[in-house]
Amino acid sequence: MTSENLPDITGLEGPIGIVAHDSGGAEVVAAFIKKTNQKVLLALDGPAVAVFEREFGPHVPILLSEVVSQSKWILTGTGWQSDLEWSAIIEAQLAGKKVVSLLDNWVNYESRFIRHDRKVLPDEIWVADTKARDLALLNFPSTVIRLIAVPHLYERVRSGYARGLQERESAQTGSVLFLSDNIAEAYRRKGTELPGYTDSESLTFLIDNLQHVVGAKFPITIRLHPSENVSSWNWAFEAYGKKVRISLNESLVGDFVDHEIVAGSNSIAMVHAVNCGKRVLCVLRPQGQNPNIPTDGIELLRSLVGGA
Repeated sequence: MTSENLPDITGLEGPIGIVAHDSGGAEVVAAFIKKTNQKVLLALDGPAVAVFEREFGPHVPILLSEVVSQSKWILTGTGWQSDLEWSAIIEAQLAGKKVVSLLDNWVNYESRFIRHDRKVLPDEIWVADTKARDLALLNFPSTVIRLIAVPHLYERVRSGYARGLQERESAQTGSVLFLSDNIAEAYRRKGTELPGYTDSESLTFLIDNLQHVVGAKFPITIRLHPSENVSSWNWAFEAYGKKVRISLNESLVGDFVDHEIVAGSNSIAMVHAVNCGKRVLCVLRPQGQNPNIPTDGIELLRSLVGGA
């Protein structure tokens, strides 16, 4: 079910309850609410706390139940690292409050709303681009899907990248950054089958075929997903030694500045890299799934290997 685009967010009634845990969803929600002059109440946990503190200043924790009871309506992210946003949908509906969820990516739509074998959908689902809208319509035919404008979505990364280029040395020629999305852990927590790829398979495919990427050089720098730690990649050090290393940059922008080529599987950070003018590779194996993210400006390693 589709509906018309939203009016300017400044016209939406408040206070607005914001619920977010994962960093990806928090980035999109934070970018969206920058336009509003309404009061917002924040129920945050996990990586979302740092995202909102960066954008809006120190965060004073508020219980989810208080945010729901004191808000006119609820806007949630759709992360997989906790039950917070899923629980917010339930609490809002029990309280008779309208609840909206904002999709921040192009993958695993249905499973974002399933916990403990229970599927709970919000009153509306918002998306920020036409590809996400089309996917959402396929996955949720009975739910209102709204295509909204998020003008600040890529602005912070682009502007930060431009500043970084002025403040730091140029990236080493041929340097490669690999973006982990920790997909195996996401599916392990849900107890469902993998979607056709893992980070380890993608990295292995990249290492085994780096010679097909003109100018690329070892070592490959691995940027951890916020939900994982270094021990997750011990296997890579054992298998490839000095061909791999872990990023020490706290910021994604810092890694973009330090590397000439960005590689990954289905990470939204790959889209950020395209918007920063980086050379970007999708390194999903030929026998795996096709990328879900928009591929404009992204090269497929499987095509480079097949055409070699």
